[in-house]
Amino acid sequence: MYSSLKIVIRVYHPVIEISNGEDIGDLRRFRDHWLKVQSDTLDRIESIRNDPWASGVFDVLLPRRIYPTPEGNYYLHNVLPLTTFRGQVCYEWGLQSSVERSKTRFPPGYPMELRDLLCEMRIQEFRKMIEGTNRVRRWHSYDVPYPEGYRIRDGLLFDYRSVAQHYQIPTEIIDFTNNIDVALFFACTYYDQTDGRYHPVDEEWIEEHEYGAIFSSIPLFETTDHVPVDNEGSMFIPVQPFGRPYLQSGYAMRPSEHVDFVTKRRFRHNADFSRMIFDRFHGGKDIFPSEGLDWLVEEVRHIMGSRSFSDQSFEDSCSHLGFSREKSDEMIDLLKGYGYSIGRNAYSRSDREIASYESDWTVKGYLRDIGIGVPEHTITISMEDSRVLTLMDLKPKMQYIAGLYTMIYGTL
Repeated sequence: MYSSLKIVIRVYHPVIEISNGEDIGDLRRFRDHWLKVQSDTLDRIESIRNDPWASGVFDVLLPRRIYPTPEGNYYLHNVLPLTTFRGQVCYEWGLQSSVERSKTRFPPGYPMELRDLLCEMRIQEFRKMIEGTNRVRRWHSYDVPYPEGYRIRDGLLFDYRSVAQHYQIPTEIIDFTNNIDVALFFACTYYDQTDGRYHPVDEEWIEEHEYGAIFSSIPLFETTDHVPVDNEGSMFIPVQPFGRPYLQSGYAMRPSEHVDFVTKRRFRHNADFSRMIFDRFHGGKDIFPSEGLDWLVEEVRHIMGSRSFSDQSFEDSCSHLGFSREKSDEMIDLLKGYGYSIGRNAYSRSDREIASYESDWTVKGYLRDIGIGVPEHTITISMEDSRVLTLMDLKPKMQYIAGLYTMIYGTL
């Protein structure tokens, strides 16, 4: 057996092939069905997890474990590979990332490359800001339990783009979840830009938007030796030092050359059911906790409305977009022509002030607060052997994986 073998759950994306399924019908029955399916799935996983042949294959299904990556850091995995869902309150809306939607809101005449750059600079400005917080610094330097002789560089893995997405910075990510109730929350409530809150749909909303939508996708297995959080492809979001991705059981659908098969189903809105789901999460407080981060929400508004960005955010954005030095110089002139400047942070607080917040924050305390508990061990991986395994390498294992997959999901 190769020590680098790991099964990573990834959900591939666009080109996205969407099939329209039958109408959902009664939402309560739909919810009860999927709650039972997921409960039965977890029971089946539990029943086979101790099988000797499953060691090294289904370790990734176990919550509260830390996994090393070849880059020298670790990610904390607490999401199980169940069917994933996305709820949208309006059936007519397409499956589109928040950054693609945001690009349509610029004034007419903005060149697309300028829109791309401004959207990316907002993400990089957010990254620059939060990487100075005690949360992220201590997440990076967390003393992970690891086997003797294994060198550790960066502590726990920080996925800044997933965090940005969950704190209202538009990114290329399309949010999915393996929690049916979370998906139903977003399917049965609407966001009011004026007060910054979610509200249950009411009869007035239903008159204008009669149907909502639920997208679903069964997770796919791929053999890989590490977790490509910042690369192409899509997968669960590892636990982060900010609670929203975990509390929403988040999966991130990201651009890839692969095709993802997603089913879109329509349902008729019901005001009483919408209120029930809304109350189930205490008006959204359970999945949008404040976490004492009111300052962060305020700074996000500054970033989204700013016409000035730091030198670092500009350079990182040009690098991310693949701009040459000549192109970067050209973009500075283009920015100036549209009233933007480079040289000052888009957020209002100083880096020193941000670094002073939450001086008593600890990784262990945070994990306990969000209900995970502190991991006590790692799954080891040999750096010498770490590589993507070919199908020939895995043939005996893959046959067994297929059997386990069928046991869990009922079909391949």
